[in-house]
Amino acid sequence: MVKNYFKYYCWLAVLIIIIYWPVSTFLFAMKNDALAGYFPAKYFIAESIHNNIIPWWNPYINYGYPMHADLTSSFWSPFTWIFSLLGGYTVYTVHLEYLLYCILAAWGMFSLSARLKQNSKAAFVIALCYACGGIFTGNAQHTNWICGAAILPFVLSAYLNIIEEPRFKNAVSLALWTALFIVSAHPYLIISLFYITLILFFVLSDKSPAVFQKTIIQLVFSVVLILLLTSGYLFSALELFPYLSRSQSLSAAQVSNHFPIVSVISALLPFTSVSPGELFQHTDLGMRNAYMGIVILIFFIATLVSKKNYYQKIFFTAAACFFILSFGGIISRFLTHYIPLLGFVRLISVFRLPGIFFLLLACGYSLSDFFEGKLTIKINKIITGLLIFIGLLFSYSVFSLLKSHDSLLPVSFDKRGIKDWIENISLSKTIVIQSVIQIPLLLVLLRTKTQHKFTLISVVCFIDLFLAVSLNAPFTIVGQKSVKATQELLNTAPKGFPLPELKPIIKNTTADPAFEKSFGNWSMYSKEIGTLTKAKTYPNLFKSNQQYFSSGLNNIFIHSSFLYKAQQIIFYSDSIPASAKDSFTCFVNIHYRTNDFPPGSAPDSSSSIKLIKVEPNQISIESASKDDYVLVIKQNYYKYWEATVDGNKTNLIPCNYTFMCVPVSKGEHSINLSYEPGIIKKLGLLNMVVLLLLFVYKINTALKRKTI
Repeated sequence: MVKNYFKYYCWLAVLIIIIYWPVSTFLFAMKNDALAGYFPAKYFIAESIHNNIIPWWNPYINYGYPMHADLTSSFWSPFTWIFSLLGGYTVYTVHLEYLLYCILAAWGMFSLSARLKQNSKAAFVIALCYACGGIFTGNAQHTNWICGAAILPFVLSAYLNIIEEPRFKNAVSLALWTALFIVSAHPYLIISLFYITLILFFVLSDKSPAVFQKTIIQLVFSVVLILLLTSGYLFSALELFPYLSRSQSLSAAQVSNHFPIVSVISALLPFTSVSPGELFQHTDLGMRNAYMGIVILIFFIATLVSKKNYYQKIFFTAAACFFILSFGGIISRFLTHYIPLLGFVRLISVFRLPGIFFLLLACGYSLSDFFEGKLTIKINKIITGLLIFIGLLFSYSVFSLLKSHDSLLPVSFDKRGIKDWIENISLSKTIVIQSVIQIPLLLVLLRTKTQHKFTLISVVCFIDLFLAVSLNAPFTIVGQKSVKATQELLNTAPKGFPLPELKPIIKNTTADPAFEKSFGNWSMYSKEIGTLTKAKTYPNLFKSNQQYFSSGLNNIFIHSSFLYKAQQIIFYSDSIPASAKDSFTCFVNIHYRTNDFPPGSAPDSSSSIKLIKVEPNQISIESASKDDYVLVIKQNYYKYWEATVDGNKTNLIPCNYTFMCVPVSKGEHSINLSYEPGIIKKLGLLNMVVLLLLFVYKINTALKRKTI
């Protein structure tokens, strides 16, 4: 941080903590995917680390999943490992992580705005509005969206540095920030970043031969470093990709949650984004909010109607392109169909994130001119126009409420009354409530005095964002339960990795419905392998796993334990002909049929299977049988699984669409199954060595600069 800017960074952190009081006070626990979608994987990673295990494989989520290849678990993100090492993941940690990302976003945006030679006062306002605007409020539940939004300003700032000054130190900075973005952000945002950097390279790079050549060389250096820093993540993801159920470009019917054009009203009245109903075409509440602050809206209009500099034209064009993508419709479908990678984006409202990002940067120049007395547009006229527009909306909404005899406030202010009011709030109510806030704020701005411009605008921004977050938080950020109560619920899950019982999966423990409502499927926490139903809050599945669940096989195999001796071996060619009596059957594709394949074994009271260890990456058992048999293991088959019998390596064979089995000869044996992604471990070590060397270089460069 630049020393002269230190006070701005401090104020940003303090104001963000106050604005997000529902999160920072721990009065209410965050909800939806923040706990049910992204939390389970991080909770598992932290528990594994505290048990001295690197969790390459999670055996509990939908019969097992390679964590190192999961693009949404943030396995490779330094943030995940830092929080895990510092104390593990709890409900409190989720809140702290969210606040950290909001603060980082503000600091990054301030730094980028200043880097673009915008006034420090304008940079402060832009930064606060970015971190407390519609993205961070609406998409609070999407942890890796928020993390990506926090890192994006730092990446773009480093990218502009290397474009304008192609030097190795800038290539290193770009590599570090981009690598952090890639391993921490959602894949949708990584796709967005690819096109952002591509576009900015062509429009901003110096085309003179000597400088252009230097830029290309340093960018190549940076790309090489990025590949070295992210090789473990990229190799894992690319290797798993063909086996994923989401590995194909989406059809128009599969694309969902676009940003409805009518949601543009949220840029003026953010509370309207939480209204249910067909007006918003049933887009999720979190995908509708495009608020940037009432001050930014004023200067957006000022920028729109005034002469723009080169950067403003670029940022406006980029913002327009991303918003068009987010709107859906014919143009969006055409672009996502023909432009590489865009067809993999399911929740296209994500494109409003870079749209808002670029609009803020464009508005920063007009705001700078205003603070420096250079703005030629009279903002009082814009404010007056907004007042008239809001007044008309307010009047119409009041008339609608009176006509329908609908009460503006809850019928009762007890817990049930407030809950019903929140769940059934109408668009008219949200307009009236938000208008009551916006009109006084605009009237205050209308009386802005030259000598107190920054103070007044900062105060208005703070009040505006504080109230906007407070109104929207119960809908998109926090639930009704306190953090303490929610953490107590989490504490009911078993700690560590206790040895599970060998019992039919249908007899696995069940959780309080309140637990699953908060944290997702109980099987992800119970430390018992197997699930009665697919964990829907965790969307990543093998194709084979998807086939297993969709075919109804799980309803049959939950009547056997996660390890069992096959009583019958059936070979199939196309689909598994299973019936209710086949819970102890092993179905093997005819492709794997050999003469050495043992037959099924009848139940034998003298045979036994004893669990020795069940942990991430490893399952160890001791078995005894008077006949050759096939051992079925209910873990998703993947290439890095290895099996040994008495220390001798043996083949694992896919079965039951998604599981694996191993032939075992009669007698007593020690059987060990281990997940050994050798090349991934080596790449992970390479990532760490390269990261360490780059940090040493950055520290050495900084020390030399101080000495000079």
